[in-house]
Amino acid sequence: MKEPWFAVFLSALLPGAGQIYGEKRLRGIIFIFVYALLSLIGITGIVGFIFLEDAAISRLFILTTIVSVIFILIFSIYILFDAYKAAKAYNVNQQINIDKDNKKKAWLAVFLTYLFCGIGQFYNKQIIKGCAFLIAAIILYIIADKYYIFQILLFPLYLFAMKDAFDSAERINGSERRFLDQEKKAVKAFILAMLLFHLIPFGQITKTHIIQAFKVPAGSMLPTIQVGDHILVDKIAPEKGIKRGEIIVFAFPEDERKDFIKRVIGLSGDKIEIKDKEIYINGEKIIENYVIHKDPHIKSKEYEPRDNMGLITVPSDSLFVLGDNRDQSYDSRYWGFVKTDKVKGKAIKIYWSWDSKNKEIRWNRIGMRVK
Repeated sequence: MKEPWFAVFLSALLPGAGQIYGEKRLRGIIFIFVYALLSLIGITGIVGFIFLEDAAISRLFILTTIVSVIFILIFSIYILFDAYKAAKAYNVNQQINIDKDNKKKAWLAVFLTYLFCGIGQFYNKQIIKGCAFLIAAIILYIIADKYYIFQILLFPLYLFAMKDAFDSAERINGSERRFLDQEKKAVKAFILAMLLFHLIPFGQITKTHIIQAFKVPAGSMLPTIQVGDHILVDKIAPEKGIKRGEIIVFAFPEDERKDFIKRVIGLSGDKIEIKDKEIYINGEKIIENYVIHKDPHIKSKEYEPRDNMGLITVPSDSLFVLGDNRDQSYDSRYWGFVKTDKVKGKAIKIYWSWDSKNKEIRWNRIGMRVK
């Protein structure tokens, strides 16, 4: 006997596993291989997009990823239907009818709970219990979005919700079966391992420690970064050390809830002076081909430090940062230095760009390196 909804649940955990359970082993192995291949293509596309210098080739790589993701979604849905059919076909061939006396399909309740905690209880018409599981999951997701370590608590919650959904359905059916009691040890280990794997917050870990996406809402970094550019930020870079000339994202010193993006001009110990809009570091004028000046007027340092600023020394563990749109940037000239431990990462690439004025996508900017 093969339970169709158990096959669906297994293929939801790993596309192809349900086919193997339904005695379609070769098909299941092929599905697993194809799914792994599509996933590898998608990951390769992301890596290529991030690290390749050429913007046009980068766009091809990200297009490959998008196509692979679409295929994965379609393929995964097809596999679920096919897993159900495989188990059903086995029972027909063996002349087994498992639905005759069942009012509720216990593994359907488990599958629905897997899709989102509490849905299986709704299927069993346990509305209050379903709402309790649903609210608990939502609260944990909200907390985990800020403190991803809490996402691990979703594992026992989902496991308990699945067990409750299965056991409740069997009690409704008048059965003594209980969740995973009749499954082999290898199957139990597979289910528990895949559930735990699916609940690992890879996205949050990546966002916190490796790469994060940011949107640029203002024009202080024109022309290097346009308003509406969405950029990827390398979060490992600060650990390697920030270099002069790099563009960084950091917590704004005057309000750390806000993120600012500027170019690093001075490092710890540097002596910096501004004379008539020219930057001098340790007594030498630096060439800044990336800077624009929209205001031809020169303001004295007595009026404001925009164009003229007396000699200052960058403190230890600090950075002096300026915007490339030099006359229209609120930066270190006004509010001081950025502590290195407040740097969130180095801007590396534009992954999306939207021109809100003309209501169009800037295709030519997608994939460009930020430098």
